[in-house]
Amino acid sequence: MDNISQQSDEMEALTSIFGDEWQMDPGTKMCSIDITKEVKLFITLIPEYPSSSLPQYELLAPNLSLQQKKHIDEEFENLYKNEGGGPIIYQMIMIVEEIAKTKNVTETSSPEELLQCDKECQRLVTPIEKSHLNIIHGAIIVDRKSVFQGHVCTVNSKDDVSSFKELLLENRKVAHATHNISAYRINLPNNIVLQDCDDDGEAKASARLLELLQTLKLNNIIVVVSRWYGGVQLGPDRFRHINNAARQALVDGGYIPRFPQFCILDQILCIIKGHYWPTRCRYGAHCLVWQEIVHLQTLPVAKKGDWGSTSIENVRVLRKHLCKCFNCW
Repeated sequence: MDNISQQSDEMEALTSIFGDEWQMDPGTKMCSIDITKEVKLFITLIPEYPSSSLPQYELLAPNLSLQQKKHIDEEFENLYKNEGGGPIIYQMIMIVEEIAKTKNVTETSSPEELLQCDKECQRLVTPIEKSHLNIIHGAIIVDRKSVFQGHVCTVNSKDDVSSFKELLLENRKVAHATHNISAYRINLPNNIVLQDCDDDGEAKASARLLELLQTLKLNNIIVVVSRWYGGVQLGPDRFRHINNAARQALVDGGYIPRFPQFCILDQILCIIKGHYWPTRCRYGAHCLVWQEIVHLQTLPVAKKGDWGSTSIENVRVLRKHLCKCFNCW
């Protein structure tokens, strides 16, 4: 995909997430967003972005220290080194927001102000320290103006689950999502597993997330997928995006390993062409297969030796067997 197409898709995604807070001038390709009352980020889409350069940016933040601004520059450079070649403006906004929340106490003019600032910082930090929560945010998925993003965290009790949700919803973008679908599993004594899920208005979506965790045999974990609805109904595709957003967050968090998709697809095609369905596969639960198989021109049925039909029922049968054989979905 060329730079212009990627920029267009990214602008649609950011508009879906931030709404009117995200401002863009189509003529100058300059965008802006208020991170806080005192911090504003300006972004200019240059022709080289995102394939070979960061977008041009300017930070209006008179209350941030030079050290904080330098830290933002360094984080942007590291972000592009790690994620360069694809859209990164959302991550840039998150970096500025995180650093802007860190109070600059060096310029405090009195001990009373210093004490008040310290108390405010403690209120922000204490919930994370007490619950030992480390939230991983996955990459965003965009389809027809709808945006999906997964969030995962290790939890060991229902209190951790509640703390995680409260902490996650402090992010205003997540709080304003159309749906925040969640599922969790926790190991209890005597081989008991506590598990639950919440659709948050996206019917039947959370049960699929819970099934994903069960299939992957993941415990002491919660996954939330935020969806920002873009005005176009996606039909069943939304469930695929929800699960893929969750899986991407699980990969980014190191809960499941990442495998080269071309190797996985090659293994699957060999199995399909061989007309048999194995009971196990060395790639296990981490095969990212369906989004590849669905693009094939010809889909075989599961019945051995019969390649004649591509009906919806046969697609369902194929998917069912892929789920079973690759321990996936």
